[in-house]
Amino acid sequence: MENTVLSLVAQYGPMDLVKLCVDIIPPEELYAQLLVTDDDGDTVIHCAAYGNQSEAAVYLLDKLTENQIGEIFEIQNKEGHTPIEYAESEAHNDFATAAKDYLKNRRSFLKGKQLL
Repeated sequence: MENTVLSLVAQYGPMDLVKLCVDIIPPEELYAQLLVTDDDGDTVIHCAAYGNQSEAAVYLLDKLTENQIGEIFEIQNKEGHTPIEYAESEAHNDFATAAKDYLKNRRSFLKGKQLL
C-alpha cells in the first residue's frame, strides 16, 4: 500500500495540518489508521520518525491508550526497525528523545514547552 494522507502529514506536514487530519478521524478508528503500513512496512509513527516530527508523534500518541502506545512502538518495518530505532539510526534526536520521554512519562517536553 502507498502512503496514506495521515502518514504523509505525520512525516512532512505542519502541525495545524496534522491536527486537522487527526481530529477528523473518529477516535475509535484512529488506532487502526495508525497501524496501516506502506510497502516498506512503515506505520504512521515510523513516518513521523522519518520526518523527525516529534510534535506530530506526541499529538498522535496523546490520543491512544497506554497499551496501544506500547504496541505501536514495538512494530518493526520490513527492515526490522521500530520507530525509535530508525530515529536513532538517522540521528533524528528530536523524535527519539520525545518518544523515549513519552514512553517513560506519558508526556513529552519539547524545547522546554509541555505539549498538550
